[in-house]
Amino acid sequence: MDNVRFHKSSTIVDCFHRKGHEICYLPPYSPFLNPIEELFSKWKRYVKSASPENETELFNCMTQGLTTITRDDCDGYYRHMKSYVRRPHQIELQKNQIDLKTLDIMKDDCYG
Repeated sequence: MDNVRFHKSSTIVDCFHRKGHEICYLPPYSPFLNPIEELFSKWKRYVKSASPENETELFNCMTQGLTTITRDDCDGYYRHMKSYVRRPHQIELQKNQIDLKTLDIMKDDCYG
């Protein structure tokens, strides 16, 4: 997980532990290791390019923008992240923070 404050709350941590999961936090300032950041980036670009002028248009653009994000996009975001994990000598990762097997399990859980 990234280091968003609520990810470290006792509610979240307890939930993961009850389900038998170990929590691994990403190093600070490493959005390239968090595939959702690329998804958010594409989504925000779509909304910004539509230039909504009011709240209704904004929500419509947000909804439409989500439909532009494909499974292929998500697979690409995942591959991009994994390319960094496979070359840890190029980035500093704290010991045992990234476990490729765990990432593969997460991908299977998320994408079927």
